[in-house]
Amino acid sequence: MSAGTSYGRGATLAIALAMTISAGCYDSAVGVAAATDAGLLLPDGGMSVCGDRVTEGREKCDDGNSVDTDTCRNDCTFPPICGDGTKDVGELCDDGNNHSGDGCSGACKTEVCGNHVLDPGEVCDGTAGCSAMCTSVLGCGDGIRSGAEQCDDHNTASWDGCSSSCQVEQATVLSEIEILSSGGCDLTGDGLPDALFGANFDFVLPTIAPLVSNALKQPPFNVLTVMGLEDPSLATDDSSVRVAWVQATDANGASPNFDGNGAVRVMSASLSNGNPRISFPSSIQAMVLHGGPEDVTLPFLMGFEIGVRRARIDATPLTVTAGNPPRVSVATLAGTLCGTISVAPFAGLRNILGLFPGGFVSTTSCDIGAVPTGSVNMADVLVGGASAGGGFLTIINGAMPDVDMDGDGLEEFVVAGTGAGCQRVITACIDGDGTMIAGHDCVSDPRMQDGWSSAFHFTAPRTNIIP
Repeated sequence: MSAGTSYGRGATLAIALAMTISAGCYDSAVGVAAATDAGLLLPDGGMSVCGDRVTEGREKCDDGNSVDTDTCRNDCTFPPICGDGTKDVGELCDDGNNHSGDGCSGACKTEVCGNHVLDPGEVCDGTAGCSAMCTSVLGCGDGIRSGAEQCDDHNTASWDGCSSSCQVEQATVLSEIEILSSGGCDLTGDGLPDALFGANFDFVLPTIAPLVSNALKQPPFNVLTVMGLEDPSLATDDSSVRVAWVQATDANGASPNFDGNGAVRVMSASLSNGNPRISFPSSIQAMVLHGGPEDVTLPFLMGFEIGVRRARIDATPLTVTAGNPPRVSVATLAGTLCGTISVAPFAGLRNILGLFPGGFVSTTSCDIGAVPTGSVNMADVLVGGASAGGGFLTIINGAMPDVDMDGDGLEEFVVAGTGAGCQRVITACIDGDGTMIAGHDCVSDPRMQDGWSSAFHFTAPRTNIIP
């Protein structure tokens, strides 16, 4: 190994991952260590010890327990993952993604009328008055509010305040998103919440936070709409709701948009044949909203958006009774969104640390021959880390992916440089199966799918959808 080049996880990453390492043991029935015998060597040349809470060698996870029904099996592998392209036990379908609306939902359930689940493209499913094709509700659109109707505006169009099933469109607009450096969901199989993406930004989170907040509050706005909510008071558990994620323009003029009385117009680009392009399969349980998994997109910096894969949402909706006649509606959504952020898209974002004044952050490539300074991107920064003051002050920790998205083992990057007075850069990639992919542009190779665990806290006050 040449000087200044590191393979695998360095000391900084080891510290960052100290609370995100994963779990399990092997079953002697298949020729490997038994679940109750944590600490036995795995059959990979002694590279890993299943049950020591350290994910290494051929392990996909290691939570150090003998529970085979949690997020890490006793053979140190993950249970079947929806979206991996393999139809496993408990899945009705698996088309290799977590996008709903393509016949196989983000939760690997078949999208078909009659399953009593509000799937994309359906107006209803299994509720009173629902048509045989799940495309209309009897009496809805006649201008007379009757039966279970919450509204009836003389049409069957959605995105005008009254949905095509004659339900009030329960819309909230994202006003705050906080990148969390701890907490969230267990995405790595260690039994602990994971948020490596935010932990990587620990030092600069106070600087980034207002930039992200400001970006959120500029149109187009991000609007979350709870669809199919039969009981707006949330007192009734409901396993068949969806949370639509759409973008909308400001319809409020100079008035405030985030005080609970704003107004928005949903953009046609967020819809496909009148249905939201992105929506979470969701449920209401004990007045808490649970949604996902689903692939979504979040605004980040400088107009750049980040995709959150297999995103899950847990939120506590608050309700308010208002209007004439009085009606109950969602007043705000507040909760956590977590998922995996892939490394690859950041290869398309230039190194924004160069925007710091006075050369505060070192941006010159540590290996100009392999990666010219002008080619340094945010993937280099987030994987290799970034420093100031000649390397004495760490700005970004630098982290290898901690979530295996394609099931072939965790991917790693070959990073050149020490970071002392220069920016460390990626010179090669190592796929989870051990394949070396040479060159700086290896990050964009389709085989590189893994990413960082991420968690966000969000707040979304009520808004009104108008035509």
